[in-house]
Parts: sequence; structure tokens; C-alpha cells
Amino acid sequence: MKKYLFILLIILCPVLIFSQNVGIGTDNSSEKLEVDGNLKVAGIISGVSDPVSAQDAATKAYVDLLEAQILELQLIAGVKVQDIDGNIYSTVKIGEQRWLAENLNVGAMIAGSGDQADNAIIEKYCYNNNTANCDIYGDSTSGTR
Repeated sequence: MKKYLFILLIILCPVLIFSQNVGIGTDNSSEKLEVDGNLKVAGIISGVSDPVSAQDAATKAYVDLLEAQILELQLIAGVKVQDIDGNIYSTVKIGEQRWLAENLNVGAMIAGSGDQADNAIIEKYCYNNNTANCDIYGDSTSGTR
């Protein structure tokens, strides 16, 4: 009897070693990990921002294209707006009007003591003459843009 168990173990050992496919929600997985249903991952998934395989790169390119198309639709619908510098701003609808939901931050900073010039360049003031403050609070103008 021990001899038969030993032979059976020798026969099944390669099958157990080389068939490493795992299935969740499926009885017959054909991939290393096959999930039939939703997947929640707690941890780090690597290779997403800089994919290694051609399939992952194609998927990332497709997702990037979809994101660009979604942004374009949001711009067309007025849900988001874009300034001349390429900054994207969210909007909010109040009544029948749509308003910027965040501060405008466009143009080149000039010193608070200087005047805006009529030179076809969008100029702005930043609090305390610090460009980081324009990123936080938006810019302020003399109203003569």
C-alpha cells in the first residue's frame, strides 16, 4: 500500500508543481491568475505608469486616450474650462449660470509694484510676489486684462 501511495505521489508531483494557475470565481483557470468578477487590491501594483509589456503599454495608451476624450467632452459641455496657458478649471452650475469653481491662475507674474503693460502678454499679480501663492490663491489683476 505504501508503495502505491509513493508511486501515486511521484506521478502527481509534476502536475502539482507545473500547474500553477490560480482561479478566483472560476473552476478552470487558464492564466497564472484569472479572476471572474470584481477585484480589490490592497497594496502596490507595479508597472502601471511605465508598462513593460506591449499589451500593458497598449492598454495604458488606450486609457490615456479615453481620459483625453473625457476631458474634451467636459470642456465642450462646459463642466470644465481651459485657459490660454492650458490650465484646466472645474465649474459649478448655480441656477442657470455656470461659474468657475476655483481661482483663475493664468499669465506671467509681474512685481506688485509694477503696472500691467499693454503688450499682448497676460500679466498677473501674485500675493507677496510669490508665484506659489498664485497656485494656491489664484492671481489678482487690475481688472484691465
